[in-house]
Amino acid sequence: MKPLLSLNHSGFTMDDLARALLRHLAETPFACSSLSRHPGSGTTNFVLRGVLVEPRDGGLTKTVIVKHSTTFAAVNKNFPVDAARSVRHASS
Repeated sequence: MKPLLSLNHSGFTMDDLARALLRHLAETPFACSSLSRHPGSGTTNFVLRGVLVEPRDGGLTKTVIVKHSTTFAAVNKNFPVDAARSVRHASS
């Protein structure tokens, strides 16, 4: 699994992550005009709400939830997280 972006945890910002995710999503049916941290975000992964550029389902679906993993915990940049954990989580 190729990482979406290579982040140095010491220089990481949420803006960096949001820009990278917006670029990645722009090439999909889930292109977003903006991303914001979801209030129910977990401790390990980043959970964001995206506003779709083009609503789906006849205009009924205007936002999506984006879950993204990095090599460190969302709540503590100094706590390493094994990327393989996310692959197992996604397949369960």
